[in-house]
Amino acid sequence: LGFVEGPTVATGVHSRDVAVDRLVLVVPPDHRWARRDSVTAAELAATPLVTRESGSGTRRVLETRLRAALGDDVAIAAPVLAPR
Repeated sequence: LGFVEGPTVATGVHSRDVAVDRLVLVVPPDHRWARRDSVTAAELAATPLVTRESGSGTRRVLETRLRAALGDDVAIAAPVLAPR
């Protein structure tokens, strides 16, 4: 038994959805997006974000959705590394 997050399941692995998470954008109160109801995929792709590490299921979902919305050749801004 394992719990995996991500947009795909490995070949040969049986899976069943047991829950659904929502990814949300969090910004400080004085950020230009703070009072908006939505942000476009293009804005997200062009903005460096603090994200999970490369290979993370959460990050793959974000990148997969951005590419689905904007095309496979979209340039996604390099992530900002969170301090440890």
